[in-house]
Amino acid sequence: MAEAARLAERQKVRANGAAQLPAMDDEERPHRATAGSYALAILPTLALTLGIPFANRVEPRIFGLPFLLAYIVIWIVATPLFMFAAFRAMRIRG
Repeated sequence: MAEAARLAERQKVRANGAAQLPAMDDEERPHRATAGSYALAILPTLALTLGIPFANRVEPRIFGLPFLLAYIVIWIVATPLFMFAAFRAMRIRG
């Protein structure tokens, strides 16, 4: 119920043309991407597209997998970690 009251208050403030909105919690504030967050987000993409020719080896074997397959699996498993780090690198506007 409190959420509905807060939403109604915001709509009323916007309708009246007021410049100031009520204070928002950190969870509600929009985030602004930084250069670091972009770099963290693009790294797995570059590793999986541009790094493949350099990792194209059968030997050594990692956990019984050819190096290229292990390289791809490691990057696919690591990608969500990089996305989480990119999200955490974003700054909260406010």
